[in-house]
Amino acid sequence: MQGTFACRTAAAIAASLCLVACGSSPGAPATDGNGTASTAAADVPATAAPFPACKAGDGRTAIPTWNPMLGDAGYLSSAPPQQDGMVVRIDFGSLDASVDCTDEAMNSFGVPEDPSDASYGGLYVNIKGNTNYAVGECRFSGYYMNENVPGMHQGWTETYFGAVDMQALALSNKYCLAADGGTP
Repeated sequence: MQGTFACRTAAAIAASLCLVACGSSPGAPATDGNGTASTAAADVPATAAPFPACKAGDGRTAIPTWNPMLGDAGYLSSAPPQQDGMVVRIDFGSLDASVDCTDEAMNSFGVPEDPSDASYGGLYVNIKGNTNYAVGECRFSGYYMNENVPGMHQGWTETYFGAVDMQALALSNKYCLAADGGTP
């Protein structure tokens, strides 16, 4: 019996130390350990705008927004802003049943150079994460980091967008949303 009590006590002490180190207690708002409210990821509501609008001279990196349309032929209406390491807010949906609407899957969508004839090549946009399936549509909506993909095949180049943790980006205080929503 004493061993069980000692284990429970040790577990309670460990949990308390973790709460103190994390700066909070059960049911209380997170703090920085000095009683000052923190801006921990759990404190930022999912519906809140996590980034301020960019202002001249604020020293933050602008996040452009890309909202293409997906046409009947399965091609995107525009190319995304691209630069290795650039964070982009992306929002579009696909009704195509062949799209794997899971965060683990990588899906590819074309942006042909000439929409009337895709044989001229174009850009394939590979995207992974931040998916949500509702009412027959797979939505790609959130913040992604762009990575260059080297090479070309039959006139088509590629780019990759991987989901990034919005809360971590917001807490870094290094980013703002491009004022016009477009490329800074």
